Amino acid sequence: MYKTNILVLALVSLITGCSSLHESSPSPALNSKVTADFSADIEVGNVTKGSAQKIIILGIPFGDTKYANGVNYGASGSISIFDGIYGYNQVELAKSAAAYNALKKMSADILIAPRYTVDEFNFFYLFRTIDVDVTGYSGSIKSVKQK
Repeated sequence: MYKTNILVLALVSLITGCSSLHESSPSPALNSKVTADFSADIEVGNVTKGSAQKIIILGIPFGDTKYANGVNYGASGSISIFDGIYGYNQVELAKSAAAYNALKKMSADILIAPRYTVDEFNFFYLFRTIDVDVTGYSGSIKSVKQK
């Protein structure tokens, strides 16, 4: 009886699992252009540094989870299926996390002239570490005016 319950539980576990549904529908092309001229008053501060580490084991990333989004941090190479879950480029994410840490340290809005150092170790994509250090100037936006 005990073996039967375990067998049934194992079968139910195999049948039920994680699933997701993505549905798209074609839409007509939308051709619109929005432009605006703005001028920002940015106060440049002191040099700031930040670092981040990503560890990827069998495609599962571990490490920093807070990122500065909205900026292309210019990782070399292209995104491949081995770059982590859901196709995220882990070098890009590590650079973004390092920038976030540098900005957070100085309570800054932007990182001016960032310079990245990327140290990567890769063992056939089974185990991978990415260490990123960034150095740049902190910047604070004082005002934004429309021209």
